[in-house]
Amino acid sequence: MSYHEVHLATGMLAAHLDVELDEAFTRLRARAYAEERPLLALARDVVARRVPLDDEELG
Repeated sequence: MSYHEVHLATGMLAAHLDVELDEAFTRLRARAYAEERPLLALARDVVARRVPLDDEELG
């Protein structure tokens, strides 16, 4: 399993929310957990821009 999409999604989220990478990754993981989704599946949706990147949705 490749986590390339997780790294891309984390970077996209960090840039969009103007937060550090560890904070962005924590938010990504929290949303995946809250939605009972695999982290990789959520990351792929973020990279494909199927998921909004606003503060309310991801943190």
